[in-house]
Amino acid sequence: MTDFPEAVFAHSFYATYEDDDTPDDAPEEYSVNPHSGPFSVRNGPIYHRAATDQEMAARPELAPFVRAFRARTRHCNGAGIVHGGCLMSFADGVLGRTAWDAAQGPSLTIRMNSDILHMARPGDWVEGRGRVVRKTDSVVFVEAEITVEGRMIVSANGIFKIMRRRGWRKEQK
Repeated sequence: MTDFPEAVFAHSFYATYEDDDTPDDAPEEYSVNPHSGPFSVRNGPIYHRAATDQEMAARPELAPFVRAFRARTRHCNGAGIVHGGCLMSFADGVLGRTAWDAAQGPSLTIRMNSDILHMARPGDWVEGRGRVVRKTDSVVFVEAEITVEGRMIVSANGIFKIMRRRGWRKEQK
């Protein structure tokens, strides 16, 4: 076994942090996303709600849903701010849900670009909304905005491959 400093093991997947058991205090219109996979469950919970009529009127080009999570210490890097990889994973989930809705079925990330514009800190309520830029028969082009208190912290875009299960698309028509 390689000799690693004790500090390396203190930050393993099994580490616990003082805010792990703190309630998320999600706004009441949010519910835990029932479609989260194992990665999102471990790093969440991820919340979901329908966009309000006011939000849809102000930004009709955006998807009719909002995803969110409460930033915790486990989401942070060594500087004590939410890790960029955590924010990018969350953005990928927002993009993916947007693509799924456009494709009316599963799609997979082909390419994703993101710009981290501002930081998020433990305790922040991080929200994301997506929009479809273009859809073809085989791919969906999407964008997402990730915000904290209305301030954009991440801008992301992606291309998603529409998955075709044998016979599935034909059955849907």
